[in-house]
Amino acid sequence: MTTVTHTASPNAQKRSPSLSASELATLRKLLMGADYEKLLKHKITLENPELLAKHIAPVLSEALTLRNTQDDSLQQILNPAITHALLDSVSKDPKPIADALYPVMGPAIRKSINMTMTQMLSNFNELLEQSVSPKAWQWRFDAWRTGRSYSEVILMNNLLFQVEQVFLIHRETGLLLQHVLSDTAISKDPDMVSGMLTAIQDFISDSFSVEENSGLNSLRLGDLTVLVEHGPSAVIAAVVRGTVPQGMQTVLSEAIETIHQYEFKHLKQYDGNPAQFEHLQPILASCLRTKRKQEPPHKSHKKTNKVLWTGISLLILGLAYSAYYYSQKNQVWIKLQQNLNSEPGLVVTQAFEKNGRYHVIGLLDPLATPPATLIQQDAFKHLPVTLDFRPYLSLDSEILLARIHKALLVPHSVQLTLQNQVLYASGHASAQWIEQFRFNAPLFAGIKQVNLNQLQENTSQ
Repeated sequence: MTTVTHTASPNAQKRSPSLSASELATLRKLLMGADYEKLLKHKITLENPELLAKHIAPVLSEALTLRNTQDDSLQQILNPAITHALLDSVSKDPKPIADALYPVMGPAIRKSINMTMTQMLSNFNELLEQSVSPKAWQWRFDAWRTGRSYSEVILMNNLLFQVEQVFLIHRETGLLLQHVLSDTAISKDPDMVSGMLTAIQDFISDSFSVEENSGLNSLRLGDLTVLVEHGPSAVIAAVVRGTVPQGMQTVLSEAIETIHQYEFKHLKQYDGNPAQFEHLQPILASCLRTKRKQEPPHKSHKKTNKVLWTGISLLILGLAYSAYYYSQKNQVWIKLQQNLNSEPGLVVTQAFEKNGRYHVIGLLDPLATPPATLIQQDAFKHLPVTLDFRPYLSLDSEILLARIHKALLVPHSVQLTLQNQVLYASGHASAQWIEQFRFNAPLFAGIKQVNLNQLQENTSQ
């Protein structure tokens, strides 16, 4: 029998067949079939950040929505990052945050100031109504005839001038952008006044030969004068009662220049929404000016008037002090109620004031901080408070854990936490104590389940 052995030549062993790109692609399709195209598409998507973002965005949005509807764990995770980013942004450049809050804070501050001034005007009205001079009776009659309050009539009769209203009007459309009003003025319809001024301006421009950029600067209506200052894209108009003060036109000119400096682009591209110009109200409000007449008293009545005004001043000071004292006392009382309500194991059911004393009625857990200790703080110790608390067992987490520690003699090596009525124990303790804890812990009200997965038995004796 003959055996034939074929030996490959050295050159043949060194050769290695190579495939072209098209052949490799064909081979992949033969090996993977239809899945090759899908895998190739996924590879391209993963390597292209723009395509990957388009695929991830809807899934991420859906995941966030689903997570937020089920629990708040995502919110707890994002809160530190968002808070840190906000603090970092404010520390580097607080202006963007301040600009974003300005439209909200401005109206709130103005509303607060307006309420304070209204209350002050009401108190002033009560004081002035005690006057019985002939002039006072005449002013009372005028107040009854015009429907105004007595204090408003007195202010109007003692005014040298008052800028009652200021209008900011879009020059091209004639629409009202913003409007501010003094506390004692009466406004019928700002939009109607804006349209009237625009119509008068158009009438003058069409009826008389005037320069293209010139316009109406003032308009007098009885004891009212309307001052107008024109800008490239907006017009500012002020309604002045009484003698127009010198320099008022300059004030309006500076205001319209400031408005164009900051809002020129928005004025040129106005879309009919005046809300975007609400932050300009402080600039318009700065044009509201008031000046009262200063008439020297008659010599024969100088001493009487001095005594009268001294008495009125003392009365006003007394009322102001009483109001301040009552306000401070009321704030302390509200703060005390808040502190009592925030204390674990303490529930306030009633809180009221009677005959100069404050009474607090409620429920108190034996392990809670005694309310008598809380009212001994410096801020509350001068407040006359009567306490009436009945005992009860609180289910607040802090009180419940304190009760378990005290009743079951929890060793220092064991840590207890309470979440959603599930008591978690971790650390290490003796086998005998763990068995007693396993039996007794569920007996406490407020405990539905005990988790001892992280609690280990002591191995050392």
